[in-house]
Amino acid sequence: MFKEIAGNIMTICNYIECTGCAACRDICPKQCITMQPDELDALYPYVDEHKCVNCGLCVKTCPNNRNIEYRKPQKVWVAWSNDASVRKNSASGGIAYELYRYWLCQGGVAVGVVYERDKGCHFVIIEKEDDLKQVQNSKYTFSDTDGVYKVLKEKLQAETPVLFIGMPCQVAGFYGFLKKDYSNLVTVDIICHGMSPTSYLQQHIESIEMKKKQHTSKLFFRDPKYHTYTYAFTLYNLADKEFYNRRVLTTDNYQLGYHRALIYRENCYHCRYAQKERIADLTIGDFSGLGKYADFSKSKHNVSCVFQNTDRGADLLGKLETKIYKEERPEAEAFEVEQQLKAPSIKHPRRIVFENVYREERNYEKAADAALSREKYNALKLRIVIEMKAIIRLLLPKRFMQIARSVLCRN
Repeated sequence: MFKEIAGNIMTICNYIECTGCAACRDICPKQCITMQPDELDALYPYVDEHKCVNCGLCVKTCPNNRNIEYRKPQKVWVAWSNDASVRKNSASGGIAYELYRYWLCQGGVAVGVVYERDKGCHFVIIEKEDDLKQVQNSKYTFSDTDGVYKVLKEKLQAETPVLFIGMPCQVAGFYGFLKKDYSNLVTVDIICHGMSPTSYLQQHIESIEMKKKQHTSKLFFRDPKYHTYTYAFTLYNLADKEFYNRRVLTTDNYQLGYHRALIYRENCYHCRYAQKERIADLTIGDFSGLGKYADFSKSKHNVSCVFQNTDRGADLLGKLETKIYKEERPEAEAFEVEQQLKAPSIKHPRRIVFENVYREERNYEKAADAALSREKYNALKLRIVIEMKAIIRLLLPKRFMQIARSVLCRN
């Protein structure tokens, strides 16, 4: 994040604004910038002053030091893949998958995020359709861009079509790295709540593995086996057998920590991209406001919200006509309902508790337990109530339940 020069501190950008996009690392001609964890294990650029030649490229490349062009969406669509399997296995409606598939069929290359047990989430270059399954579905953690900017710039210069799908801050990092527009580039940003340091997820998985005496080979944050809209967090072992399953907002430390905005990087709470104006050609995400401002008779499950932000994005979306269903929707269904299009995530009220315990213990489970004690207690109470209701429904005759409901309704 900074380097010391003759006793002074030279910053690449403001600490609370750094997204970890690593554009500064990849642009450095002397390779003297590495991404290092801070005291909360979030990655920030560290400059080796012995190798640095003060060229200033890192500062000029950082998107936080550049003028960002924001675009008002031209249209808002609800959309999904016409391929039932793709739609079922995708986090939302499978639009990202269809964008990838079309792009690869046209001879282009793309990037997506994969999860590896020992490395966490990171970007990879996608050049064939067989690679798509590994980038499908959501990954609710920080993803390292892992040097893809350099590779993609070479592809662009060789006139290969490039599709970049990532978080807005990662799209901005790529723009900063390129420093010019390329007609053979299309970008897609994802509506984002925040990114948590990779270490938290890794520690959480290790804790579960120790208790279950298993080793994780695959995980889902929204397992299609239980419908992706239920947000089932599952772990699978080397034999591809599920050994852990927790729904959203249960007693799982990571599910609660992420969805309650406890564990994001500091910059996520000050995000400059959390607004309706976007920086990419297309924007995709969930559509929680669907049907609130105009009738919608079809299923609201497994659907994508898509913003058409530029003519380039509109052209690509139009080429998917036979592969997807799309319907224009009132802008208010997105802009008035989705909080991440209004302002950044608000810190959990006990974030300071989490930070203090983590700094001292460097243990995610202990820090999360300390900060989330009330939520976990409430989640446990709710689980008991749900299970008791299920037991009652099983034990009591159906006719008795019908009579009881009618009596309650009259009262």
